[in-house]
Amino acid sequence: MTRKSSQISQREQNATRLRRAESWLELSEKSQSDDEKFIFLWISFNAAYGTKLPDTSDNGRSTASKEWKRFTEFVDKIVERDRKGAIKKGFHEKFTNPIRKLKDNEYVFGPFWSYVQERPQGRTWRSQFKQKNQTLDKALEEPDVSGVLKEVLSRLYVLRNQIIHGGTTFAEGWGRDQVRDGSEIMGALMPLILKIMQDDIDKNRDSEVWGILDYPRVGDDDQPDRMPTI
Repeated sequence: MTRKSSQISQREQNATRLRRAESWLELSEKSQSDDEKFIFLWISFNAAYGTKLPDTSDNGRSTASKEWKRFTEFVDKIVERDRKGAIKKGFHEKFTNPIRKLKDNEYVFGPFWSYVQERPQGRTWRSQFKQKNQTLDKALEEPDVSGVLKEVLSRLYVLRNQIIHGGTTFAEGWGRDQVRDGSEIMGALMPLILKIMQDDIDKNRDSEVWGILDYPRVGDDDQPDRMPTI
């Protein structure tokens, strides 16, 4: 019998969140192309941070602004709970080079596409690009872990949209650099994020920190995440 969301405990939702995110991470490690790897890693990231949106008026806020709010809140939670400094250490060992290459790539900078599409907000994309890159350089030097992650993820969200909405050609074309760099960054970042979440949940399996799942597990206990019969 299918359970209602109110019958699903926070403990079970936390476990489901991690299981789903880890399953996509594992699949990314078997991928044969950077495109596939990035897609699976982004799904893993989405499984980790995604929460049920409140049933209230959004006052016309766009989907992008809602996602950005969830991004930033999730990043703040991760950084706050990274008590061993794993991500900060990762900047020195794994992240810095691919981030610096991604930083200089205008194709993952949202205002650039506004310019290409002749939207008014794209007229100053070059000055915005320069300013954002200077801010990111400073954040990398400090390092400001939260600031770096938010800026990098905002650019990778542009890449995510390009791929998911069919704005690139699979495994060929001009988009290879950003797909490669994005896959490298997400591939190094996601295991750290999931380890931080796992450690936090292990301390309190009923923790409400990570929020309510938008798609909670409703299938039978012996069939995790089975789609219910409609």
